[in-house]
Amino acid sequence: MKERRRGQRIATNLAVKWRTSVGPFDSTVIDLSNKGCFILTATQTPPNKVSRVKQVPGNETVDVELRLSPDHSLKLQGQVVYKVESTGFAVRFLALTSDDERVLRTFIEKQHGESSESLAFPRVG
Repeated sequence: MKERRRGQRIATNLAVKWRTSVGPFDSTVIDLSNKGCFILTATQTPPNKVSRVKQVPGNETVDVELRLSPDHSLKLQGQVVYKVESTGFAVRFLALTSDDERVLRTFIEKQHGESSESLAFPRVG
């Protein structure tokens, strides 16, 4: 697979609210860069239960609200660039303001030393 990553990225466990034409959802961002993120849409369920997976249409615009800390969230818009069925989807951020870029860069640099492990999913950005 051709490497598409351009920005510094971190493995993370950030709460995210996202919205598409199918509705609003709460999920988790497991990979974040200043160019995009991977949103985990599968939910854990008790043993012997069927897991629920939120589906997202491909190539759709997504409103994303990242919870960077208990008192600070960042609202962004992105484009779905690919999906991993039954797992989640990747978003490339669109039209970031210089303030958005600064906030993301600062957050990622601060967290980078704490979490440098690789995840098994391809990443954007």
